[in-house]
Amino acid sequence: MNYYLSKFMTYHEVHRMHREGNSIRRISYHLGLNWRTVKKLLSKDDRSYQKELEAPSSKKKLLDPYRDFVREKLELYNYTSAAKMCDWLKEYDSNFPQVSARTVFNLVQGIRMEYNIPKETTGRDFQMPPELPYGNQAQVDFGFYNMTTSSTRSMNRLPLS
Repeated sequence: MNYYLSKFMTYHEVHRMHREGNSIRRISYHLGLNWRTVKKLLSKDDRSYQKELEAPSSKKKLLDPYRDFVREKLELYNYTSAAKMCDWLKEYDSNFPQVSARTVFNLVQGIRMEYNIPKETTGRDFQMPPELPYGNQAQVDFGFYNMTTSSTRSMNRLPLS
């Protein structure tokens, strides 16, 4: 379901329940919303709420100036992890803001989805060793074991010596 459609449906559900005579507390409990949110939705009419939803977000993101750099790097090296990208960003700009690795991960994932840059995964080759006839192969453990002498002195010995 579309984000805006679900918000608008919630708005209409709040107003429907209020018209039926439900209290703000009951509406908030039934819909799982905060009572302040319910009160805010009830104070708005349809047109103002729709304009609010359609208005672009004015919140600037902290890593927006680095979007072009990240996109260029991802197009060249699409297998790059977010941790590596975080290191590259710190090398690229000495004044890089102090953000968590998760913030950089969210930026990288957003750019991957926006520009359709899938992460290329390299497979690791693991396979079973070939079966050999009995007696052609051995497994050795070069561990130590403790022995005590007749004078109750402890000695470390290699098992094959």
